[in-house]
Amino acid sequence: MLARDARGRLVKVYEQTSSLPLPLEYPVKTMDDWLRLKPHYAFHDDRIGADVQKRAHEFIAAERVVTVGIPGGFAEPRELMGDTELCAAYYEQPELVHDIMQTLSDTAFEVLERATREAPVDQLRVGEDLAGKSGPLVSPKLVREFIVPYYRRIWDMLSERGARVFAQDSDGNTEAVIPAFLEAGVNPG
Repeated sequence: MLARDARGRLVKVYEQTSSLPLPLEYPVKTMDDWLRLKPHYAFHDDRIGADVQKRAHEFIAAERVVTVGIPGGFAEPRELMGDTELCAAYYEQPELVHDIMQTLSDTAFEVLERATREAPVDQLRVGEDLAGKSGPLVSPKLVREFIVPYYRRIWDMLSERGARVFAQDSDGNTEAVIPAFLEAGVNPG
């Protein structure tokens, strides 16, 4: 069965199995496509749950780790464009990728700045499945240009408020881009 998911991707859903939907078409190919979707990524007050401060204080009182997450700087654009189109866009439409990254950064910053005013967090987590067994899909140069400023902005704010761990998860061999992500604040280990 074919369906549109929440991101606007056309996906094939396998009804007889529990596998993930297979993306067939991605919603962003041009700046115009992105500008139509961009309002869905913009900050609004509803992005912060009414009970976020209460829940954070409960975690702190219970001596549990308070963790927040942000969309991946590679992972989220990949969900909007697909691997091939995103990798080409770094070179052919850099202004598009920069605008996506700035929007992710602005929204994540605003949400986390408000959410952590009274209740600090211990850990920032991000998922970036950006590599296969032979290496990453992006170069260190591209990570530094497009992703590091986003990560750094969020991490600097959270670490100033007491966060101690910036954890990143990625599949595959990320060895070539590890130094770039360390520059962004990701903790080694």
